[in-house]
Amino acid sequence: MRYIGNWILCILLMAAISCNGGDNSSTSNNDTIAIDSYASDHPLERETYASMDPEVNILVGSLNQMTLNLYALITNFDHDLNGFSVQSFLVSPYALATTMAMTSRGAGGETLSQFSQIFSDLDQTRIHRLFNQMDSELNNHFQTNAMDLNGFLSTTVVWGQSGYQVFPDFLSCFPKYYGADIQALDFLNAPVESRNEIEQWLWRQHGGNGNIPEEFIPHRSRLVFAADVSANLQWSHPFDSSLTAPGSFYGLDSLLSAVDMMKQTGDFEYANDNGTKIVDLPLGSGRLSMLLILPELDSFTDIETTLGLTVVNHYLANLQTTTIALSLPRGQNLYENNFAGHIQSLGALDAIDENTADFSRANPVDRLFLENARFTSTSEWDESGITFSSSAIALLKGDDDPLPPWNPPSGFIVIICCDDPPLAVPEVVFDHPFIVIVHDTVTGVITLIGRVG
Repeated sequence: MRYIGNWILCILLMAAISCNGGDNSSTSNNDTIAIDSYASDHPLERETYASMDPEVNILVGSLNQMTLNLYALITNFDHDLNGFSVQSFLVSPYALATTMAMTSRGAGGETLSQFSQIFSDLDQTRIHRLFNQMDSELNNHFQTNAMDLNGFLSTTVVWGQSGYQVFPDFLSCFPKYYGADIQALDFLNAPVESRNEIEQWLWRQHGGNGNIPEEFIPHRSRLVFAADVSANLQWSHPFDSSLTAPGSFYGLDSLLSAVDMMKQTGDFEYANDNGTKIVDLPLGSGRLSMLLILPELDSFTDIETTLGLTVVNHYLANLQTTTIALSLPRGQNLYENNFAGHIQSLGALDAIDENTADFSRANPVDRLFLENARFTSTSEWDESGITFSSSAIALLKGDDDPLPPWNPPSGFIVIICCDDPPLAVPEVVFDHPFIVIVHDTVTGVITLIGRVG
Protein backbone atom coordinates (compact mmCIF):
# COMPACT_ATOMS: atom_id res chain seq x y z
CA MET A 1 0.00 0.00 0.00
CA ARG A 2 1.19 3.50 -0.77
CA TYR A 3 0.15 6.75 0.87
CA ILE A 4 0.44 10.21 -0.60
CA GLY A 5 1.57 12.67 2.00
CA ASN A 6 2.46 10.09 4.65
CA TRP A 7 6.04 9.81 3.47
CA ILE A 8 8.36 12.30 2.01
CA LEU A 9 8.29 14.93 -0.76
CA CYS A 10 4.80 16.96 -5.66
CA ILE A 11 5.09 19.17 -6.53
CA LEU A 12 6.05 21.48 -3.61
CA LEU A 13 5.83 23.72 -0.84
CA MET A 14 6.95 26.67 0.89
CA ALA A 15 7.22 29.15 3.58
CA ALA A 16 9.53 32.02 3.68
CA ILE A 17 12.05 31.20 6.14
CA SER A 18 15.44 31.74 7.33
CA CYS A 19 18.18 30.10 5.39
CA ASN A 20 20.67 30.52 8.19
CA GLY A 21 20.45 30.31 11.94
CA GLY A 22 17.61 29.51 14.30
CA ASP A 23 14.26 31.05 15.06
CA ASN A 24 15.68 33.55 17.50
CA SER A 25 18.79 34.56 15.57
CA SER A 26 18.81 38.08 14.22
CA THR A 27 21.33 40.64 13.14
CA SER A 28 21.31 44.38 12.64
CA ASN A 29 22.57 44.15 9.09
CA ASN A 30 22.17 46.88 6.51
CA ASP A 31 24.79 45.48 4.14
CA THR A 32 23.42 44.77 0.66
CA ILE A 33 24.58 43.52 -2.68
CA ALA A 34 23.50 44.28 -6.23
CA ILE A 35 21.95 41.45 -8.25
CA ASP A 36 24.69 41.81 -10.88
CA SER A 37 27.52 41.48 -8.36
CA TYR A 38 26.08 38.40 -6.73
CA ALA A 39 25.38 36.71 -10.08
CA SER A 40 28.97 37.19 -11.24
CA ASP A 41 30.83 36.55 -7.96
CA HIS A 42 29.03 33.54 -6.47
CA PRO A 43 29.28 30.10 -8.14
CA LEU A 44 26.34 27.74 -7.90
CA GLU A 45 26.95 25.42 -4.94
CA ARG A 46 23.99 23.46 -3.63
CA GLU A 47 24.02 22.17 -0.06
CA THR A 48 24.34 18.40 0.31
CA TYR A 49 23.00 16.30 3.18
CA ALA A 50 23.81 12.94 4.76
CA SER A 51 20.29 11.69 5.50
CA MET A 52 16.68 12.68 5.03
CA ASP A 53 15.13 14.63 7.90
CA PRO A 54 11.94 12.89 9.20
CA GLU A 55 10.17 16.27 9.18
CA VAL A 56 10.08 16.04 5.38
CA ASN A 57 7.10 13.76 5.95
CA ILE A 58 5.13 16.63 7.47
CA LEU A 59 6.09 18.92 4.63
CA VAL A 60 4.95 16.43 2.00
CA GLY A 61 1.51 16.23 3.59
CA SER A 62 1.20 20.00 3.35
CA LEU A 63 2.38 20.05 -0.25
CA ASN A 64 -0.06 17.37 -1.34
CA GLN A 65 -2.94 19.11 0.42
CA MET A 66 -1.99 22.27 -1.46
CA THR A 67 -1.96 20.21 -4.66
CA LEU A 68 -5.57 19.10 -4.24
CA ASN A 69 -6.62 22.63 -3.29
CA LEU A 70 -4.99 23.86 -6.50
CA TYR A 71 -6.87 21.19 -8.49
CA ALA A 72 -10.16 22.45 -7.07
CA LEU A 73 -9.28 26.06 -7.92
CA ILE A 74 -8.44 25.21 -11.53
CA THR A 75 -11.53 23.07 -12.10
CA ASN A 76 -13.84 25.66 -10.54
CA PHE A 77 -12.42 28.96 -11.76
CA ASP A 78 -10.07 28.61 -14.76
CA HIS A 79 -11.36 29.30 -18.28
CA ASP A 80 -9.94 28.97 -21.76
CA LEU A 81 -9.54 31.79 -24.31
CA ASN A 82 -13.20 31.37 -25.31
CA GLY A 83 -14.45 31.80 -21.76
CA PHE A 84 -15.30 28.13 -21.23
CA SER A 85 -14.21 26.10 -18.21
CA VAL A 86 -10.93 24.27 -18.77
CA GLN A 87 -11.78 20.67 -19.61
CA SER A 88 -8.32 19.11 -19.73
CA PHE A 89 -5.14 20.17 -17.99
CA LEU A 90 -2.01 18.73 -16.40
CA VAL A 91 0.05 20.98 -14.13
CA SER A 92 2.85 20.49 -11.65
CA PRO A 93 2.07 21.65 -8.12
CA TYR A 94 5.72 20.83 -7.48
CA ALA A 95 6.76 23.70 -9.75
CA LEU A 96 4.20 26.01 -8.15
CA ALA A 97 5.35 25.19 -4.61
CA THR A 98 8.99 25.70 -5.55
CA THR A 99 8.20 29.13 -6.96
CA MET A 100 6.13 30.02 -3.89
CA ALA A 101 8.93 28.88 -1.61
CA MET A 102 11.50 31.04 -3.36
CA THR A 103 9.15 34.01 -3.52
CA SER A 104 8.40 33.73 0.18
CA ARG A 105 12.09 33.89 1.07
CA GLY A 106 11.84 37.69 1.16
CA ALA A 107 8.52 37.82 3.00
CA GLY A 108 8.14 39.25 6.48
CA GLY A 109 5.42 40.00 9.01
CA GLU A 110 1.91 38.81 8.23
CA THR A 111 2.87 37.93 4.64
CA LEU A 112 5.43 35.46 5.96
CA SER A 113 2.95 34.09 8.49
CA GLN A 114 0.40 33.42 5.76
CA PHE A 115 2.93 31.58 3.59
CA SER A 116 3.98 29.51 6.60
CA GLN A 117 0.41 28.51 7.45
CA ILE A 118 0.04 26.93 4.02
CA PHE A 119 2.71 24.44 5.06
CA SER A 120 1.59 23.33 8.51
CA ASP A 121 3.54 26.03 10.35
CA LEU A 122 6.75 24.05 10.22
CA ASP A 123 9.74 25.65 11.93
CA GLN A 124 10.54 28.46 9.54
CA THR A 125 14.26 27.95 9.91
CA ARG A 126 13.94 24.49 8.35
CA ILE A 127 11.61 24.69 5.38
CA HIS A 128 14.19 25.60 2.73
CA ARG A 129 16.53 22.86 3.95
CA LEU A 130 13.70 20.31 3.96
CA PHE A 131 12.71 21.31 0.47
CA ASN A 132 16.31 20.94 -0.68
CA GLN A 133 16.45 17.43 0.75
CA MET A 134 13.22 16.38 -0.99
CA ASP A 135 14.15 17.85 -4.33
CA SER A 136 17.77 16.69 -4.28
CA GLU A 137 16.81 13.14 -3.36
CA LEU A 138 14.32 12.91 -6.21
CA ASN A 139 16.65 14.47 -8.77
CA ASN A 140 19.60 12.33 -7.63
CA HIS A 141 17.61 9.17 -8.33
CA PHE A 142 17.03 10.23 -11.92
CA GLN A 143 20.69 11.13 -12.36
CA THR A 144 22.01 7.78 -11.12
CA ASN A 145 19.39 5.07 -11.79
CA ALA A 146 20.10 3.37 -15.13
CA MET A 147 16.42 2.70 -15.93
CA ASP A 148 15.38 6.29 -15.18
CA LEU A 149 18.47 8.20 -16.30
CA ASN A 150 17.56 11.83 -17.07
CA GLY A 151 13.88 10.92 -16.87
CA PHE A 152 13.00 13.71 -14.42
CA LEU A 153 14.50 17.13 -13.76
CA SER A 154 13.51 20.16 -11.71
CA THR A 155 15.08 23.47 -12.73
CA THR A 156 15.01 26.88 -11.05
CA VAL A 157 16.20 30.38 -11.94
CA VAL A 158 15.96 33.85 -10.38
CA TRP A 159 16.13 37.01 -12.49
CA GLY A 160 16.66 40.38 -10.82
CA GLN A 161 16.78 44.01 -11.93
CA SER A 162 20.33 45.03 -12.77
CA GLY A 163 21.69 47.23 -9.98
CA TYR A 164 18.88 46.34 -7.58
CA GLN A 165 20.04 46.06 -3.96
CA VAL A 166 18.98 43.13 -1.76
CA PHE A 167 20.27 41.39 1.35
CA PRO A 168 23.01 38.82 0.54
CA ASP A 169 21.32 36.20 2.73
CA PHE A 170 18.18 36.61 0.66
CA LEU A 171 20.02 35.73 -2.55
CA SER A 172 22.26 33.02 -1.12
CA CYS A 173 19.24 30.89 -0.26
CA PHE A 174 18.35 30.19 -3.88
CA PRO A 175 21.52 28.48 -5.17
CA LYS A 176 22.11 26.83 -1.80
CA TYR A 177 18.73 25.21 -1.32
CA TYR A 178 17.10 25.26 -4.77
CA GLY A 179 20.06 24.98 -7.13
CA ALA A 180 18.86 28.21 -8.74
CA ASP A 181 20.87 30.19 -11.23
CA ILE A 182 20.79 33.94 -10.52
CA GLN A 183 20.82 36.32 -13.49
CA ALA A 184 20.56 40.09 -13.88
CA LEU A 185 18.19 41.67 -16.43
CA ASP A 186 17.38 45.31 -17.10
CA PHE A 187 13.59 45.42 -16.78
CA LEU A 188 13.70 49.20 -16.44
CA ASN A 189 15.66 50.14 -19.57
CA ALA A 190 15.31 47.02 -21.71
CA PRO A 191 11.87 45.53 -20.95
CA VAL A 192 11.45 43.83 -24.33
CA GLU A 193 14.85 42.17 -24.20
CA SER A 194 14.22 41.08 -20.60
CA ARG A 195 10.85 39.56 -21.46
CA ASN A 196 12.43 37.77 -24.44
CA GLU A 197 15.13 36.29 -22.19
CA ILE A 198 12.52 34.84 -19.84
CA GLU A 199 10.37 33.64 -22.74
CA GLN A 200 13.35 31.89 -24.32
CA TRP A 201 13.95 30.06 -21.05
CA LEU A 202 10.30 28.99 -21.16
CA TRP A 203 10.65 27.81 -24.78
CA ARG A 204 13.67 25.69 -23.87
CA GLN A 205 11.60 23.91 -21.22
CA HIS A 206 8.58 23.37 -23.48
CA GLY A 207 10.02 22.72 -26.93
CA GLY A 208 9.08 26.12 -28.32
CA ASN A 209 5.68 26.33 -26.62
CA GLY A 210 4.58 28.98 -24.14
CA ASN A 211 4.67 32.75 -24.08
CA ILE A 212 5.21 35.64 -21.70
CA PRO A 213 2.64 38.37 -22.39
CA GLU A 214 4.05 41.88 -22.73
CA GLU A 215 2.05 43.08 -19.73
CA PHE A 216 3.56 40.33 -17.55
CA ILE A 217 6.79 42.37 -17.17
CA PRO A 218 5.74 45.87 -15.94
CA HIS A 219 8.18 48.77 -15.72
CA ARG A 220 8.53 48.38 -11.94
CA SER A 221 9.63 44.74 -12.13
CA ARG A 222 12.27 43.82 -9.56
CA LEU A 223 12.52 40.03 -9.17
CA VAL A 224 11.25 37.03 -11.14
CA PHE A 225 11.27 33.48 -9.73
CA ALA A 226 10.80 30.47 -12.01
CA ALA A 227 10.68 26.70 -11.53
CA ASP A 228 10.15 23.94 -14.07
CA VAL A 229 9.48 20.24 -13.58
CA SER A 230 10.09 18.05 -16.63
CA ALA A 231 9.89 14.30 -17.24
CA ASN A 232 10.46 11.95 -20.14
CA LEU A 233 9.70 8.41 -18.99
CA GLN A 234 8.60 5.16 -20.58
CA TRP A 235 5.78 3.09 -19.18
CA SER A 236 7.12 0.19 -17.16
CA HIS A 237 4.75 -1.87 -19.34
CA PRO A 238 4.61 -0.15 -22.76
CA PHE A 239 1.57 -0.48 -25.00
CA ASP A 240 1.82 -2.39 -28.28
CA SER A 241 1.18 0.19 -31.02
CA SER A 242 -0.24 -2.52 -33.28
CA LEU A 243 -3.17 -2.87 -30.86
CA THR A 244 -4.03 0.84 -30.89
CA ALA A 245 -7.39 1.34 -32.60
CA PRO A 246 -9.89 4.13 -33.25
CA GLY A 247 -12.15 4.81 -30.31
CA SER A 248 -14.51 7.39 -28.86
CA PHE A 249 -14.29 9.68 -25.81
CA TYR A 250 -17.33 11.29 -24.19
CA GLY A 251 -16.15 14.63 -22.84
CA LEU A 252 -17.28 17.01 -20.13
CA ASP A 253 -18.89 19.08 -22.88
CA SER A 254 -21.19 16.09 -23.62
CA LEU A 255 -19.63 15.75 -27.06
CA LEU A 256 -18.27 12.52 -28.51
CA SER A 257 -14.72 12.79 -29.89
CA ALA A 258 -12.66 10.38 -31.97
CA VAL A 259 -9.48 9.22 -30.21
CA ASP A 260 -6.69 6.69 -30.69
CA MET A 261 -7.26 4.11 -27.96
CA MET A 262 -4.17 2.25 -26.71
CA LYS A 263 -4.81 -1.27 -25.40
CA GLN A 264 -3.10 -3.92 -23.31
CA THR A 265 -4.00 -6.70 -20.91
CA GLY A 266 -1.70 -7.26 -17.97
CA ASP A 267 -1.15 -7.12 -14.23
CA PHE A 268 -1.55 -3.66 -12.73
CA GLU A 269 -2.31 -2.13 -9.36
CA TYR A 270 -6.10 -1.79 -9.58
CA ALA A 271 -9.16 -1.09 -7.43
CA ASN A 272 -12.88 -0.68 -7.98
CA ASP A 273 -14.32 1.62 -5.32
CA ASN A 274 -18.12 1.67 -5.64
CA GLY A 275 -17.88 1.96 -9.42
CA THR A 276 -14.87 4.29 -9.52
CA LYS A 277 -12.00 2.43 -11.18
CA ILE A 278 -8.44 3.23 -10.16
CA VAL A 279 -5.32 2.09 -12.02
CA ASP A 280 -1.71 2.90 -11.10
CA LEU A 281 0.62 2.77 -14.11
CA PRO A 282 4.32 2.66 -13.11
CA LEU A 283 6.85 4.69 -15.10
CA GLY A 284 10.40 3.52 -15.77
CA SER A 285 11.76 1.75 -12.69
CA GLY A 286 8.54 2.59 -10.83
CA ARG A 287 9.89 5.56 -8.88
CA LEU A 288 7.16 7.69 -10.45
CA SER A 289 3.74 6.29 -11.19
CA MET A 290 0.60 7.63 -12.88
CA LEU A 291 -2.56 7.13 -10.85
CA LEU A 292 -5.66 7.18 -13.07
CA ILE A 293 -9.06 7.70 -11.42
CA LEU A 294 -12.08 6.85 -13.59
CA PRO A 295 -15.44 7.61 -11.95
CA GLU A 296 -18.63 6.43 -13.58
CA LEU A 297 -19.77 8.92 -16.17
CA ASP A 298 -22.75 10.20 -14.20
CA SER A 299 -20.76 10.55 -10.95
CA PHE A 300 -17.60 12.30 -12.19
CA THR A 301 -18.58 15.70 -10.79
CA ASP A 302 -19.43 14.25 -7.39
CA ILE A 303 -16.16 12.32 -7.17
CA GLU A 304 -14.13 15.33 -8.36
CA THR A 305 -15.80 17.67 -5.88
CA THR A 306 -14.94 15.41 -2.93
CA LEU A 307 -11.39 14.62 -4.11
CA GLY A 308 -9.12 15.17 -1.11
CA LEU A 309 -6.00 13.74 0.46
CA THR A 310 -7.99 11.21 2.49
CA VAL A 311 -9.81 10.01 -0.64
CA VAL A 312 -6.61 9.66 -2.67
CA ASN A 313 -4.90 7.77 0.15
CA HIS A 314 -7.96 5.51 0.38
CA TYR A 315 -7.67 4.71 -3.32
CA LEU A 316 -3.95 3.95 -3.00
CA ALA A 317 -4.46 1.80 0.08
CA ASN A 318 -6.97 -0.42 -1.72
CA LEU A 319 -4.96 -1.12 -4.86
CA GLN A 320 -4.30 -4.78 -5.55
CA THR A 321 -2.32 -6.50 -8.29
CA THR A 322 -5.00 -7.51 -10.76
CA THR A 323 -5.11 -8.67 -14.37
CA ILE A 324 -7.09 -6.06 -16.30
CA ALA A 325 -7.85 -5.23 -19.92
CA LEU A 326 -6.80 -1.59 -20.14
CA SER A 327 -7.83 0.92 -22.82
CA LEU A 328 -6.32 4.41 -22.56
CA PRO A 329 -6.51 7.21 -25.14
CA ARG A 330 -3.37 8.89 -26.38
CA GLY A 331 -3.20 12.32 -24.83
CA GLN A 332 -1.58 15.70 -25.25
CA ASN A 333 -2.26 19.04 -23.60
CA LEU A 334 -1.06 22.64 -23.48
CA TYR A 335 -2.18 24.70 -20.50
CA GLU A 336 -1.32 28.36 -19.86
CA ASN A 337 -2.89 30.62 -17.30
CA ASN A 338 -2.19 33.32 -14.75
CA PHE A 339 -2.36 32.12 -11.14
CA ALA A 340 -1.58 35.05 -8.85
CA GLY A 341 -5.18 34.84 -7.67
CA HIS A 342 -4.77 31.13 -6.93
CA ILE A 343 -1.76 31.88 -4.71
CA GLN A 344 -3.98 34.24 -2.75
CA SER A 345 -6.76 31.62 -2.56
CA LEU A 346 -4.26 29.05 -1.26
CA GLY A 347 -3.71 31.30 1.75
CA ALA A 348 -1.13 33.97 0.85
CA LEU A 349 -3.73 36.72 1.13
CA ASP A 350 -1.45 39.74 1.48
CA ALA A 351 1.26 38.85 -1.04
CA ILE A 352 -0.55 40.22 -4.11
CA ASP A 353 -1.85 43.38 -2.42
CA GLU A 354 0.45 46.37 -2.93
CA ASN A 355 -0.82 47.94 0.29
CA THR A 356 -0.40 44.95 2.59
CA ALA A 357 2.39 42.81 1.10
CA ASP A 358 5.58 42.61 3.15
CA PHE A 359 8.74 41.46 1.36
CA SER A 360 11.06 43.48 3.56
CA ARG A 361 13.46 40.56 4.03
CA ALA A 362 14.52 41.06 0.42
CA ASN A 363 14.54 44.88 0.38
CA PRO A 364 12.92 46.90 3.20
CA VAL A 365 12.89 50.26 1.39
CA ASP A 366 11.00 49.06 -1.70
CA ARG A 367 7.28 48.28 -1.51
CA LEU A 368 7.50 44.86 -3.14
CA PHE A 369 4.41 42.79 -3.89
CA LEU A 370 3.46 39.82 -6.07
CA GLU A 371 2.22 41.41 -9.28
CA ASN A 372 2.05 38.47 -11.70
CA ALA A 373 2.29 34.68 -11.69
CA ARG A 374 1.90 32.31 -14.64
CA PHE A 375 1.64 28.57 -15.31
CA THR A 376 2.74 26.93 -18.56
CA SER A 377 2.39 23.14 -18.91
CA THR A 378 2.83 20.82 -21.88
CA SER A 379 2.25 17.08 -21.73
CA GLU A 380 1.88 14.12 -24.05
CA TRP A 381 1.60 10.38 -23.66
CA ASP A 382 1.52 7.59 -26.22
CA GLU A 383 2.27 3.88 -26.44
CA SER A 384 5.86 4.28 -25.18
CA GLY A 385 5.42 6.64 -22.24
CA ILE A 386 4.83 10.20 -21.07
CA THR A 387 6.64 13.50 -21.46
CA PHE A 388 5.69 16.65 -19.62
CA SER A 389 7.08 20.02 -18.65
CA SER A 390 5.35 22.36 -16.21
CA SER A 391 6.66 25.83 -15.34
CA ALA A 392 5.58 28.35 -12.71
CA ILE A 393 6.83 31.95 -12.86
CA ALA A 394 6.20 34.65 -10.24
CA LEU A 395 7.12 38.36 -10.45
CA LEU A 396 7.67 40.85 -7.63
CA LYS A 397 7.01 44.48 -8.49
CA GLY A 398 8.38 47.50 -6.61
CA ASP A 399 7.17 51.01 -5.80
CA ASP A 400 7.00 54.04 -8.08
CA ASP A 401 10.64 54.97 -7.72
CA PRO A 402 12.46 53.04 -10.49
CA LEU A 403 15.29 52.03 -8.13
CA PRO A 404 14.73 53.37 -4.60
CA PRO A 405 17.88 54.41 -2.71
CA TRP A 406 19.03 52.04 0.01
CA ASN A 407 18.18 53.89 3.21
CA PRO A 408 16.60 51.43 5.65
CA PRO A 409 15.03 52.64 8.88
CA SER A 410 17.42 53.12 11.78
CA GLY A 411 17.98 49.90 13.69
CA PHE A 412 16.25 47.76 11.03
CA ILE A 413 16.46 44.12 12.04
CA VAL A 414 16.95 41.34 9.47
CA ILE A 415 15.99 37.88 10.70
CA ILE A 416 18.21 35.22 9.20
CA CYS A 417 16.38 33.02 9.79
CA CYS A 418 -1.02 -7.59 -2.88
CA ASP A 419 -3.45 -10.31 -3.57
CA ASP A 420 -3.81 -12.99 -6.32
CA PRO A 421 -5.70 -11.66 -9.39
CA PRO A 422 -9.27 -12.80 -9.84
CA LEU A 423 -10.14 -15.21 -12.61
CA ALA A 424 -12.36 -12.67 -14.35
CA VAL A 425 -10.45 -9.92 -16.16
CA PRO A 426 -11.98 -6.48 -15.45
CA GLU A 427 -12.17 -4.19 -18.46
CA VAL A 428 -11.07 -0.62 -17.74
CA VAL A 429 -11.85 1.71 -20.64
CA PHE A 430 -10.94 5.37 -20.19
CA ASP A 431 -13.56 6.61 -22.65
CA HIS A 432 -14.93 9.44 -20.50
CA PRO A 433 -13.44 12.06 -18.13
CA PHE A 434 -10.80 10.87 -15.68
CA ILE A 435 -8.32 12.32 -13.17
CA VAL A 436 -4.53 11.98 -13.49
CA ILE A 437 -2.04 12.10 -10.60
CA VAL A 438 1.67 11.43 -11.12
CA HIS A 439 3.25 10.66 -7.75
CA ASP A 440 6.58 9.62 -6.30
CA THR A 441 6.21 6.11 -4.90
CA VAL A 442 9.05 6.62 -2.42
CA THR A 443 8.37 10.04 -0.93
CA GLY A 444 4.68 10.31 -1.78
CA VAL A 445 4.95 13.75 -3.32
CA ILE A 446 2.60 14.59 -6.18
CA THR A 447 4.52 15.91 -9.17
CA LEU A 448 1.65 16.30 -11.64
CA ILE A 449 -2.12 16.55 -11.37
CA GLY A 450 -4.93 17.18 -13.82
CA ARG A 451 -7.86 15.76 -15.64
CA VAL A 452 -8.74 14.60 -19.13
CA GLY A 453 -12.21 15.82 -20.02
